Amino acid sequence: ALGNITNVDPIPTLKQKVWRYVDSNIEDLSYTKLEAKHMPHLLSFVKERGGINSLFRLISSRNNVPILFSHPTPERQHMESIMNKVALENATLRAMLKSERQFNDILYKENNSLRSLYEGDIADDETVTTTIMTPLLPEES
Repeated sequence: ALGNITNVDPIPTLKQKVWRYVDSNIEDLSYTKLEAKHMPHLLSFVKERGGINSLFRLISSRNNVPILFSHPTPERQHMESIMNKVALENATLRAMLKSERQFNDILYKENNSLRSLYEGDIADDETVTTTIMTPLLPEES
């Protein structure tokens, strides 16, 4: 007899079995590991089979809230990828700015030391050459 019921119309029989399972576990479906793409189908199925009361029970259960509402929308995922790209670019630009500021500070100090040498009339050729070439020479370690 069970074979006849299953062979006659297997889709409604499968839906009945699924509905019985969902209805008996409607308070906590978090362990089923459903993905965001399945949620519209699940909500539609629950409303179709159990009506608005079952749909409300599914949504109002705090165990089901994470699987129903915590998944990001496609727009949010797209924006997140753009934000990550911009954050990486921003970090690179900050590093470049820091190095440019350090180089600018070196040039500023060199300019001030050269100005003080020329204005102080203590500039001989060897002192000027040493002052100019010091930032250009490789550092000895």
